[in-house]
Amino acid sequence: MHHKPKTIFFTLKNYTYWKPIRKGLCEKVPFLFLYPLHVTICRNKLFLLILYSNKNETTMNRYAVIVAGGTGSRFGSTLPKQFVPLNGEPVLMHSVRTFHAYDPTMEIIVVLPNEYQTLWNDICKQYQFTIPHRIVVGGENRFESVKNALYSIKETEGFVAVHDGARPLIDRQTISDGFGTAERCGSAIPVIPVTDRQGSHTINRDSLVAVQTPQVFKLALLKEAYNTAFSPMFTDDASVVEYRGTDVTLYKGNVRNLKITHPDDIKIAEIILKK
Repeated sequence: MHHKPKTIFFTLKNYTYWKPIRKGLCEKVPFLFLYPLHVTICRNKLFLLILYSNKNETTMNRYAVIVAGGTGSRFGSTLPKQFVPLNGEPVLMHSVRTFHAYDPTMEIIVVLPNEYQTLWNDICKQYQFTIPHRIVVGGENRFESVKNALYSIKETEGFVAVHDGARPLIDRQTISDGFGTAERCGSAIPVIPVTDRQGSHTINRDSLVAVQTPQVFKLALLKEAYNTAFSPMFTDDASVVEYRGTDVTLYKGNVRNLKITHPDDIKIAEIILKK
């Protein structure tokens, strides 16, 4: 006696992933998944459809290095800008809170000058700031500060985002896009178009971009890149990686993600936060 198998029905769902198309550039490519609504039973045997996606099923470690090594010299204040109140809490807390909200399992590393660590601990108590994070002593410059943070991470597998603590308006979508791009391309540098007029010369601004943070990389890649001596050419993490001969991938940043440099920037940031 022949047993006619039951019909299997499928549903389609759309997904998007980042596909490298050439050096330094990725594009979004849609693809489909098939999901069985039920399975087939034939000759008293259960037949299962096993579906494999092209996504990595292994959960990779994620790290956020938030560099807050400024002394407030350019800000014109005795209090370093990362501790200046913004919309009810210090600038630095905004970035820590946003990264934690994006992924509560992520290890957050805050890089501070040694002389400000006690102050930061006191501020955290004052504001009852309990989001888990680890403090690493900063170096003589940004390069050395990031290097100290990377050396404090014992693992070699995973992805790390390096962010300026003076960019308190970072949003979860930009963080998500950064990690997603890095997972596909190995690196992710957020950029926005340049709109300022540069001097009196005519410049084709379509070819210019302003670089932001967080800059996200494979952890092993960034560790290897930082295994070198400091050079004045190192303006950010992307420049360190490019120095070793590796191209980086750009992705769309956010114009709201401004950097606090002058006192007026606090006022601008407060206006943006109230919108």
